[in-house]
Amino acid sequence: MGRAGQSSSVPEPAPFGSNGVAGMPRQRINYFRDTYVFPQDFPQRLVRFKEESDLPWAEIARCLGTYPHTVWRWKEGLGRPNAQHMMALLKLADDHGLGHLFTD
Repeated sequence: MGRAGQSSSVPEPAPFGSNGVAGMPRQRINYFRDTYVFPQDFPQRLVRFKEESDLPWAEIARCLGTYPHTVWRWKEGLGRPNAQHMMALLKLADDHGLGHLFTD
């Protein structure tokens, strides 16, 4: 209805969807692909690398560009390295002749 009981020829706008476009459903995109299954025994592999390389945890963290607490979380199974840290860890292991610990 327009002013003073008059009808309006302007249609009401459609309610906005969650994507901000009127009347359009939100497209769902799955960005996650199962291209690599992370090893369940990664914490044990990390401890074995530390023992065989004779590097302290703080030095491993420094070489990977992260904090010692982060490496501790990986060791405890409370987290896992991102791709950048994993690549740095593989390079560090290869530099010490221990790359086989992280590859199947």
